[in-house]
Amino acid sequence: ITGSAFYAGEIAYTYYLWYRDSNGSRFHWVNDNSSWLKLDKVGHATTGYVFSEYSYYSLRWAGLNNKKAAMYGALIGFGTMSSIEILDGFHSEWGASWGDIIANGSGSILFSVQQLVWQEQRVRLKFSYRSSDKYATLNPATLGENQFQRVFNDYNSQTYWLSTNVASFISETAKFPDWLNLAI
Repeated sequence: ITGSAFYAGEIAYTYYLWYRDSNGSRFHWVNDNSSWLKLDKVGHATTGYVFSEYSYYSLRWAGLNNKKAAMYGALIGFGTMSSIEILDGFHSEWGASWGDIIANGSGSILFSVQQLVWQEQRVRLKFSYRSSDKYATLNPATLGENQFQRVFNDYNSQTYWLSTNVASFISETAKFPDWLNLAI
């Protein structure tokens, strides 16, 4: 019930944020793989990863074993992100993108493969946001009219991290601190 409510809220907010003022169209595809310096694709992969992770932990809490939770969690993460791609396909300003779908799947697969092989996340996709108000105030229609919208729309303010826990790859006798990660 909670997952369904979260999904409905996510779709409703996405509609409010991106689609409410745009013109609908027949379903169509676009090739936006060269847009936004690929940041959009990294964002899709990271969000697919995070939605898969949250789904996994919800399914584990509900009693599923590691294997089923990892597989279903990845499907939920991928499905949630891909439903947004379907919405994009019905709007004239965007269009569905195979690059976005592949990125959604890449993030979900990164989560599930690690969970199935290692039963832990040794390599993580992470997101951080630091407001770029000076740019956002120049173009609020594109970058967002408030901080909550800007988290989603203002790519100038977003940072994506690929982080690895070094200690998880070496023996425990090496005494490498398990709290120290390397990130790019």
